[in-house]
Amino acid sequence: MQVYFQPGPDVVVLRTDEGVTVLPPALAEPPTLAMIQVPLEEWLALNECVQAQAATIRQQADIIAQQTATMAAQAAELQRRRDQGAKTSRTSSKPPSSDGYRKPCPVSLRLRGQHPRGGQPGHRGDTLQRVAQPDAVRVHPGTECAHCHTSLEQVPATEHEKRPVFDIPPVQIEVTEHQAESKVCPACGQTTTAPFPPDVTPPAQYGERLKTQAVYFNVHHLLPLERTGEIFADLYGQPVSDETIRSTTAYIAQQVEPANQAIAQQLRQAEASARAQPSGGQRR
Repeated sequence: MQVYFQPGPDVVVLRTDEGVTVLPPALAEPPTLAMIQVPLEEWLALNECVQAQAATIRQQADIIAQQTATMAAQAAELQRRRDQGAKTSRTSSKPPSSDGYRKPCPVSLRLRGQHPRGGQPGHRGDTLQRVAQPDAVRVHPGTECAHCHTSLEQVPATEHEKRPVFDIPPVQIEVTEHQAESKVCPACGQTTTAPFPPDVTPPAQYGERLKTQAVYFNVHHLLPLERTGEIFADLYGQPVSDETIRSTTAYIAQQVEPANQAIAQQLRQAEASARAQPSGGQRR
């Protein structure tokens, strides 16, 4: 196979059946044919490789262009959201309810120095006070001088700095077992069993203090039945069922009903008496 190239100015082209040789004009003297000769098959393969790389570069350029357009669209959307989020009821027509937690802090109408910080006059306060006879005393001995590190184990203390700690002791359920004696009468031979207290009827039951506290949590503090049982399980290790709380609440409500009726009757009488009294205008 023969390949022909038209030589340009100052370019020497050698024609050969084995390959193509191009001599640039910068060379002072042309090299030998054995040094610069390239086989035709290798040149064609190199050309195909270059064309494939060019196609890959064009594909990558298209991908880069698509990604650039996507990034530009995302940046525009992000800027739009930022602009929209920066709008408030003061800078746009949005209602004040749309400001959310970005509302400005309310300005206090109280004059500076009108009420100083801390407890106000007449406030009772709940500061912890020292007790004369603490339940327990824990002494922390001084064993070493803080200045020269001399041992103080055999030196008596001159005074004690006291710091009371108010805490709740470990609480656990107290179980009281009631035992009724059974005795055989020596006269008639019959067995007599002592009666249990009136409030101890089932084989096992909760005590009055525990049931009263459960009703206190459920009724006064408005805790649900399930959470009331969880409190007893967490604090005392003894969960209380929902039915126990319901029945105890109904029982206590029945017990206090006479007192409630008496209080209501007294309130009605006081109200009727207040209405029966003449007004100031009638006295004049």
